[in-house]
Amino acid sequence: ADFHFILNLLIIGLVEGLTEFLPISSTGHIILAERLIGFDFDTGKFLEIAVQLASILALIIYFRKDITRLLLSLFSEKNTQYFAFTIILAMLPAIFAGILWHDVIVTSCYNPTTVASALIVGGIIMLAVDLMPIKERYNNFEHLPGWLAVWIGCCQAFAMIPGVSRS
Repeated sequence: ADFHFILNLLIIGLVEGLTEFLPISSTGHIILAERLIGFDFDTGKFLEIAVQLASILALIIYFRKDITRLLLSLFSEKNTQYFAFTIILAMLPAIFAGILWHDVIVTSCYNPTTVASALIVGGIIMLAVDLMPIKERYNNFEHLPGWLAVWIGCCQAFAMIPGVSRS
């Protein structure tokens, strides 16, 4: 294989590995890294999917005991059923946003200007929120009210814009 291609793969993999578990957009950073190193978009898109699937797999493996416990108690415990319900509620805004705005996001947002703008604005918002005196109201995510799950889902839907962190 071409040394330059392998080097590009290593760089993109490193960017994903360094950014996935930080409160920043790994996708946005991958897009910027691809542009900086001149990586082909189509190949880069495949690579983005592959490395992000690897990250998801790593999370599933890491949380396998929790996931197994939740799945095994899904049909027998009311708390787990409610938790599953709130996860579904939280997913709905992103599903609808993805269906409605997929083409706009893919054609208009995967460029360095949009990504850099989203990284900057998102960073400012996260800093501002971090400085706010917030009193903890919910210390167990398995008991969030439904309206809050939907609100979290609405905020998560913005993360479809590359450069916007899900954090």
